[in-house]
Amino acid sequence: MKKNCLTCNKEFFKTTTKSLKEWNTIVKYCSKRCSQTVFKKGQNRGELNVNWKGKSAGYVALHEWIYSKLGKANHCSFNKDHVGKRFEWANISGAYLRELDDWTQLCVVCHRQYDMIRNGYMAFGRKVTYETTRTGR
Repeated sequence: MKKNCLTCNKEFFKTTTKSLKEWNTIVKYCSKRCSQTVFKKGQNRGELNVNWKGKSAGYVALHEWIYSKLGKANHCSFNKDHVGKRFEWANISGAYLRELDDWTQLCVVCHRQYDMIRNGYMAFGRKVTYETTRTGR
């Protein structure tokens, strides 16, 4: 059995490892190189991807998206004097939108404090504020 490659139009034959069903439905290219020329790198990224979820993307997906757009966080936007080993991307509004202006870089300590204040967590029966996180009272 033989076919012509869709990319280079070269004639190629069915191998013994391919089933007849696979040969008739899946096999369209003579080599891996020819099949990869159809799908160029970055061609199906972002909204072009079949698995794109848009606004219904989850927490981890959004953090991966911001990392791919803005790179690794490398300083604290709240306090430039903070010297830490780890910095993270923090969502400003809490709505987790796909907007680059809605994200800021924070050290781990400031990120946790920011989230606690924004979400109104209670600590020892008191509402957490900026002052209570700084003084520890």
